[in-house]
Amino acid sequence: MKKFLVVKRKRLSSSEEHSENRKSGSSGSSATMLLAQRSSSSGAARRYQESYLSSGFTYTESGNHELPVCVVCGEKLSNECMVPSKLNRHLTTKHSHLEKKDKAYFSRLLSSQVKEAKVMNNITKTSEKALVASYKEAEVIARKTQPHTAAGTFILPACK
Repeated sequence: MKKFLVVKRKRLSSSEEHSENRKSGSSGSSATMLLAQRSSSSGAARRYQESYLSSGFTYTESGNHELPVCVVCGEKLSNECMVPSKLNRHLTTKHSHLEKKDKAYFSRLLSSQVKEAKVMNNITKTSEKALVASYKEAEVIARKTQPHTAAGTFILPACK
């Protein structure tokens, strides 16, 4: 509804529109030109700013856009939500107990999450030899056209 009202407000009156068309010699209406300009400008993605961390948000890259990510709950929002008012609204509605926290609190929370991710990555690292063996096992099962549950009959004797 808001988009319709904005376009409606931007339209010129019919007399102004006809006079503009006569002056420019074009047959297209100014409303369609405004829509075309608006659609081309809406393709621009919003960029992350460091001040958004005071609202509890960092960003992640998805394709060619930056998406805001809540430091507290990890929720990803759309690129259109990368506006201070919408980020503050998320903080007040979902994390009202953290409204009074300053930027330093959220930066400490973010750094601890990064450290935890590094530790988890080191713990769950898969050996490359085990990965290659797993692929070879799957290939043998696929060649025999057996269900994957039959892996026990092929692999278990070899392991023992």
